[in-house]
Amino acid sequence: MKLSDLTINEYFDLLSSKKSVPGGGSCLGLVLEASCSLGLMVCNFTLDKKGYENVQTEIFFLKEELNQIKNKAHNLIDEDGYAYQSVMEAYKSKDKEQISKASIYGSEVPYQLYFLTKKCEQLCSRLCQIGNKNLVSDAKIALDLCSSIYNGCIENIKCNVNGIDDINIKNKYLELIK
Repeated sequence: MKLSDLTINEYFDLLSSKKSVPGGGSCLGLVLEASCSLGLMVCNFTLDKKGYENVQTEIFFLKEELNQIKNKAHNLIDEDGYAYQSVMEAYKSKDKEQISKASIYGSEVPYQLYFLTKKCEQLCSRLCQIGNKNLVSDAKIALDLCSSIYNGCIENIKCNVNGIDDINIKNKYLELIK
């Protein structure tokens, strides 16, 4: 089952059930997608709006960038569940190499989410400056949503990083935690 295909009510019912997927990482992807969607709304209300002629090119660019991040975040909703299941299966197998591979996968999803969030935050920050003034609160809410994602990404990386054998790969994730 693809989590990203569920209705919002189905998703939250499943999230609140006694199942391990979806979990926190999937929620982080959902929150990033919501943040991007708010930014896109600001873009749509700014494009072709009188008084904003001088920022149309930049708004169009911001819209394109937010759409890309939104699509990636949407995919990470499911990817987090796959990564979690991979890690659980690896630990059940007790195969050190499989655990390391799965731990890399389990770390990479929140790592990607962290940096996508950074990019979304930058774009929404710019929207606060040049977007439709009637929707600045929406751009600021998008920023608040972004700030709520970082700690969760770090916590999910902390859960997985110890299973990684390759010190160079492990250090990539540990750098973010610092």
